[in-house]
Amino acid sequence: MKSKVEAEYNPDRFPALVVKFKDPKISLLIFGNGKINVTRANRLTDLRGGVSKPVDRLRRVRVEVKKPRITVTNVVCTADLGLTLSLEDIVLIR
Repeated sequence: MKSKVEAEYNPDRFPALVVKFKDPKISLLIFGNGKINVTRANRLTDLRGGVSKPVDRLRRVRVEVKKPRITVTNVVCTADLGLTLSLEDIVLIR
């Protein structure tokens, strides 16, 4: 079964091809300079898979792609406080 994919390229708005996969739930920003940013990945395997998908597709259409060098440059942490906050009240606390 093929993964559902959405792709958008609007160079007047953003200089990259934006590709969104449903499974794993990741997004790729593919730039003309050959750089790929993988976002929304929860596991290192999702990052590697996110890079391999466009690389495999390029190779299928006979674009010679070397083994990509993958580096993790950003990690985002989320925390659930388990409660609802009034941000308007918090900003007024001194």
